[in-house]
Amino acid sequence: MGWRIRWRVDGFVSAAPVVADVNGDGLPELVVAADALYAWRWDGALLPGFPVWGRNAFASCPAVADVDGDGLPEIVVGCDDNALYAVRATGESVPGWPFWTQGDVYSSPLVADVNGDGAPEIIVGSDDGAVYVVGRDGRPIAGWPQHTQGFVAASPVAADVDGDGRPEIVAASWDGGVYVWCGDGRMLPGWPRFTAHFVWASPVVADVNGDGLPEIIAASDALYVWRGDGTLLDGWPCPLQGYAVAQPLVADVDGDGRLEIVQVGDAVYAWHADGRMLSGFPVPLPAFVWGRPVLLPTPGSVRLVMGAWNGAVYALDVARPRLRLLAQLGAPLFAPLAFVRETQIVAATWAGDVWLGDGTLQGDSAPPTGAVPWVVRTLSPTMLNLPDVPENTPLFVHLAIPRARRAVLWYHADHEDVWHPVPLVKHGDALMGLVQPFPAGRSVRLFAQLWPDEGDTPPIPGRLWNGEPPAVGKRFPPAPQVWTYRTRPVWRARVRRRSRRLWRRFIKWMGR
Repeated sequence: MGWRIRWRVDGFVSAAPVVADVNGDGLPELVVAADALYAWRWDGALLPGFPVWGRNAFASCPAVADVDGDGLPEIVVGCDDNALYAVRATGESVPGWPFWTQGDVYSSPLVADVNGDGAPEIIVGSDDGAVYVVGRDGRPIAGWPQHTQGFVAASPVAADVDGDGRPEIVAASWDGGVYVWCGDGRMLPGWPRFTAHFVWASPVVADVNGDGLPEIIAASDALYVWRGDGTLLDGWPCPLQGYAVAQPLVADVDGDGRLEIVQVGDAVYAWHADGRMLSGFPVPLPAFVWGRPVLLPTPGSVRLVMGAWNGAVYALDVARPRLRLLAQLGAPLFAPLAFVRETQIVAATWAGDVWLGDGTLQGDSAPPTGAVPWVVRTLSPTMLNLPDVPENTPLFVHLAIPRARRAVLWYHADHEDVWHPVPLVKHGDALMGLVQPFPAGRSVRLFAQLWPDEGDTPPIPGRLWNGEPPAVGKRFPPAPQVWTYRTRPVWRARVRRRSRRLWRRFIKWMGR
């Protein structure tokens, strides 16, 4: 089996597809969050009642679990309209839902019993800087929410960190912090701990050194490993060549019976538990990899399969770390790949195509270049007025600087009172950032802040900033200069998108 488009959606896909039995028939369905929430049978037919629309696009990875105690699974997913939705397999909303926060919900919800009452709670972060723990009735439980000073886009983790037999909640924030709370909302002693950049990647809790106690692993400007009491494990943190967004992967990848830590971004890194790099690593990548790789066992080795910003799906055999190209999907890949069964993998692109492919193909040993098949604008100090950008289209911003210890892109649209910070990541031989889509007729301003390799990097606010952003780091271009672009309408795309949505609504109505 090669790679082929199996399903399609009408919007960008930035969160991992989920393979799970949604309707209790014993067969797997595919759940994808995009402009709407989609649930398909494996034969390609939508489940009755789907797609389900929110007030804006869905951008978090759905969770499938029995939320309301009826013995059947529900789908819980965050939305750009500040809400957390809980939907039954029929497409109907669970009574008492959605739950509303004060910010967009990119964080993927976690379903777990964290207060010991025997019923599951839903834990999620929000761009308002808070972590919420919500009961099955759609209301926060006692002691929650708890607040950070930055966006909480990472997905929370529930694990017994301090060995008391009860799960704690681990969450990371754009303020650079990793937080650990008890189930009642109390902060665990020794926490939070801080990195030197935003923490977008979801943390991992695992016993990486085999001492019987869990460690907390988080990726940012470096890879950090803390003990449960908040002290750094010997040999950590380990530096990265650029900022990382993907969740770390903890597994025995070299067959020695001990756990290693794998991190992807501008390269594939692999470390032993004491911080020593595995032989042959890091392996440079021609394009930035946003999502965590899929781990596939192959004869004599372990294979890592990952999707990149240039639309490529790569494979890396750990025993002989050489990068191979499995497929070119023609649009950027942000969502982590989803493992189905045996060697099958699902990949969803920003073009709305959902592919099904084989992760064990031999592949081409010559990877393509890092060119992104999307709308890209290069920032030049001699051209501050950038070409127009199509409406409702995310923009890749390219800065011809090979690296910086930390780099942040700030952008501001004329209808807002705030500036948005986003990390600039190492993509090939340059830095690249991502600006959210805006409707037609907007004027958008942006500039970069850079920190060189030497010296300290003081923290900056990891959330929306009222007024001019803080004057820290090296500003590019120098103040008060900024780059500017406008968004223009795309009438053909409007007609096509609205026609598809009307047709799907009609089919959904006919099926009831």
